[in-house]
Amino acid sequence: MDLAALGVEAIRALRGECSPVSERWGLTNYCKPSQLARFLWRCAELYANPEDIAAVLIGLCFVREWGGEECARVFAGKLTDYEKKALYWYYHTAHPLCIPYAADIKRLRDFAEFYVVEYF
Repeated sequence: MDLAALGVEAIRALRGECSPVSERWGLTNYCKPSQLARFLWRCAELYANPEDIAAVLIGLCFVREWGGEECARVFAGKLTDYEKKALYWYYHTAHPLCIPYAADIKRLRDFAEFYVVEYF
């Protein structure tokens, strides 16, 4: 799933719609908003593009452990190429309100520095 499609699904989950995608990413738990969804809601007003909202979701999953199998996969570091690009964007562009308390920023910084060396 590309960033635009993931962003659209995240927006739907924030509006209260339940789907298998929102369950896998941990945005909903048995069709109820999760803590991750409540945190992402704070950031949703700051970004208009679904790709940006998806990048924030991926960034949140990377810097802190939440529920959901896809979020756990991202936290474990098993990333696709578009998720790597999203993390690079998150590190350099995310608003401070979109970075959770107790986030592993050092891990994100180390990844972003490696990503520049590896892919650019």
